Amino acid sequence: DYTSIQNAIDAASNSDRINIQSGTYEESISIDKNITLFSNEAATIVNGSDVTDRSGISISEGVKPTIAGVRIIDWHIGVQADFSAGDWNVRNVTIRDVNRGVQSYGSSGDWRVANAGIKTNDIGISMADNTGNPTIGHTQIEGVGGDSGPAISANGIGGNPLIKSVETTNIGPGIRFYQSTGDWTIEDTIIKNTNGE
Repeated sequence: DYTSIQNAIDAASNSDRINIQSGTYEESISIDKNITLFSNEAATIVNGSDVTDRSGISISEGVKPTIAGVRIIDWHIGVQADFSAGDWNVRNVTIRDVNRGVQSYGSSGDWRVANAGIKTNDIGISMADNTGNPTIGHTQIEGVGGDSGPAISANGIGGNPLIKSVETTNIGPGIRFYQSTGDWTIEDTIIKNTNGE
């Protein structure tokens, strides 16, 4: 047993599985190993500080962790994976009261977000200058602020993203592409109650 999630990560080796017990954890987490971080009891990772520009979970360059079954609440960014080369996986998570649910800038990995519920004040999933082939699937993104940005924002994407079975509500525009050259695939996706183009 460890006194914090970060202590458990620091002591772990690649391929280890860390099971987070139920409870509320007031800590920002950094993952720099190929581990599985999961909770069968919807453990909550919450920002308990006055600092408003932090990330709930940060994924370092080159690693490909799996994050599953947790709730990430009240952060500037729920999951941040900038300049990552790994094929990380975020699934079965709830992210809310954030400015950005998931952010990936300058990444080359084939990362995946699946079965997620995101409630955001601004952007649901933000990616820029990605060259990999990310997948966003079976995910609901809802805007909770009147001036919320797009559910999915893509700027300068050179890879071939797949968006499948995504539903966006009360957020707008639903999906925004800007200077993206990749071959996008969007399937079985619902965009409703947008407040933008």
